Amino acid sequence: MTKTKEPKPMKVRNKKDSLLNHVKKEWNERIDANKEKATLMPPVLADEMEKEELNLIKVSLMDYVNTAALEFISGKRDLDADWDAYVKDCEGKGSQEYTELTNEIFEKTKDTLGY
Repeated sequence: MTKTKEPKPMKVRNKKDSLLNHVKKEWNERIDANKEKATLMPPVLADEMEKEELNLIKVSLMDYVNTAALEFISGKRDLDADWDAYVKDCEGKGSQEYTELTNEIFEKTKDTLGY
């Protein structure tokens, strides 16, 4: 009967020496080297009435925007020919009012937010 030698276990002194940690470290370094810092939009600190007003505009506007985006992507709408009508429809659904109200709320609360 022939004895087979068991492979010697890899000696790992601590977690820092493991191959997995080395691979993870290299991967993280590659990811970090290609990261771009994202600028976060400030939160909107609206009171209950302002939230309701914003929501009334946002719901129908975003339904329209999402539907139109799918139509542009699928080719049902032509980006060059239909874009101006799309923008006009967004304005008709309150995009300007939404932006103005959001900016007013931000101006009122920016000190609280630290801006």
